[in-house]
Amino acid sequence: MSRINDKYKWLGLIVLCLLFQSSLFAQNEPDFGTNLGIDFSKKFGKKFEIGIGEEFRTMNNVSAVDRFMTTASASYSPIRRYLKLGAGYVFIANWQDVEEYYSLRHRYFGQASTKYDLDRFTFGLRSRYQITYLDESNKRYKWNPRNYWRNKLNVSYKVPKIALSPFVSGEIFYRTNYYKGNVIDAYRLEGGLKYDFDKRNTLELMCRYDEEINIKNPASRISVGLFYSYSF
Repeated sequence: MSRINDKYKWLGLIVLCLLFQSSLFAQNEPDFGTNLGIDFSKKFGKKFEIGIGEEFRTMNNVSAVDRFMTTASASYSPIRRYLKLGAGYVFIANWQDVEEYYSLRHRYFGQASTKYDLDRFTFGLRSRYQITYLDESNKRYKWNPRNYWRNKLNVSYKVPKIALSPFVSGEIFYRTNYYKGNVIDAYRLEGGLKYDFDKRNTLELMCRYDEEINIKNPASRISVGLFYSYSF
């Protein structure tokens, strides 16, 4: 009898957790969108690489355009597979719902990344600092440029006999130079599948969850994305 009661106690606890989670989403329902991207990269020897990419995002349950992003980057690997240094520029056209216009933004970033292989698992860590300048021709911003220090941890697994790698990652966004003080104000969770057709062509399918924290009126977003990469 005690085992049955314990079983019902656990069942009741699970139900309460699900109801609590549902109430949270009811109070702050996440938006849903899509991400589509294409990327081309060129290697020079074994240490240098340059790349250019385009990304398109939707929002409001895929009913409106969120942003267009064009990225140009370069990287150098002083220690192959263990250390990569990179820098880049991102041109962003971000749609403003209320004013109904595209806000143009210029982002510059520098980053360092490393990875470690353990059997079929690969553990990666990337640390990036970015500076984003907002166009103030239409309105003034209290916080411009917007600077962030972003840290991302990624774990992937190589499936035997198939060029398929499932992965999961987590990233935190730490804002700096903010007039009200620096704080972690967002995090991102991501999971997906990466498929290598060959050494040049790669396709990635992902699901992403973004959540704002430690700010007034935080928002959340769920998105699915498809990215194609070509390396030559």
